[in-house]
Amino acid sequence: MAKLVGATGDNGYLTILSRAFDEKSPSPSSFCQFRKTVSHQFFKDQYLREVKEWQEKNRPKFEGLFVNAIDGDKLILPYSQDILDEGYRGIPCKNNQETHYPAMYYCASTDVISGVPVGFSESCENDEIARAIELLGSSHSPEKTLTIFDRFYFCKRLLKFYEKPDRGFFLARCKTGATFKEIIDFASSSLQEKEVEIKGVKCRLLRFKRPNSEEETILVTNLPKRFKASKILGLYGYRWESETGNRDRTTSIKIEQFRAKNINGILQEVWMTLLLQAVGQIACAKEIKPEKYFMKKIYIKANFKAVFNKIVEGIGTIISGLKCAYQLTKDLVLRSKQKREHYKRQYKRETKQITGKTFKRKSLVTRRE
Repeated sequence: MAKLVGATGDNGYLTILSRAFDEKSPSPSSFCQFRKTVSHQFFKDQYLREVKEWQEKNRPKFEGLFVNAIDGDKLILPYSQDILDEGYRGIPCKNNQETHYPAMYYCASTDVISGVPVGFSESCENDEIARAIELLGSSHSPEKTLTIFDRFYFCKRLLKFYEKPDRGFFLARCKTGATFKEIIDFASSSLQEKEVEIKGVKCRLLRFKRPNSEEETILVTNLPKRFKASKILGLYGYRWESETGNRDRTTSIKIEQFRAKNINGILQEVWMTLLLQAVGQIACAKEIKPEKYFMKKIYIKANFKAVFNKIVEGIGTIISGLKCAYQLTKDLVLRSKQKREHYKRQYKRETKQITGKTFKRKSLVTRRE
């Protein structure tokens, strides 16, 4: 399964199977039939076990807190009747239409210090808030965890979760319109910081001006006062690690090149992707020690894609125990590490508009019930 997940589909499924099996490879149809007899829960348990062990023994903290970021995305699935029967549908469009290929919506939780994916929740329904709350409810040591959100997530449902004091800490960007009255009033004032109570939860509102821009960013958090405004802004900047995690899954690991056409097989590949991503990032963290560079402008980072490919190539030698993967990739991590710099871009960020001829979508179908 690891070699299937780590291989591209450029040369066809049979070629991938030939590479995955040392001896005579099975036919694609017979291998698909065999996969139906294996539950995706097996791969999920492997992922959860590896991440749990790392969290209990080696996961880094910042000032006594684990730091997560939650972000959502979608996966485009193959079209099959089995997938439709499970409730998955295309992306809704105008005029009661949807895309031909179904979509799986998910939220992933990422440890922003190391880049390790520490949680995943998927559904056929596009409800990121529900997925995020599910991840928060199953997080490791929630009372010692800070979770960072983009502005889409800060809502009544999220605040209701944080009503209890043992639910940990949050940091989110605020919408300044059509949101809570306390935030609207703060946005229209000249204050830089204010303590408020929103839906029964005590919060701090902080105002920042973006570099090279007249725009302001308003953040909300329930972190204690020992976290100063500049430190909170620096922490929010690490929310981007969740975007990086999504990019690694789709670009480096190519998660959407699914070989299965049923939900059990799709989830087998999803959980194996998360397992390989976690093992690769843990392998990098073991040698780089990213906690030493956290919140610093200059930092060191290894080449994750090279480490991931090394793990897939050597999967035969580490199948008996994932701990062997860390020894297998140790030299590569050290050789591929690079010095990098946060906030190196000095020019003003601009949103580029697509110009030129536009084409109508040809893959639309009438909205399926």
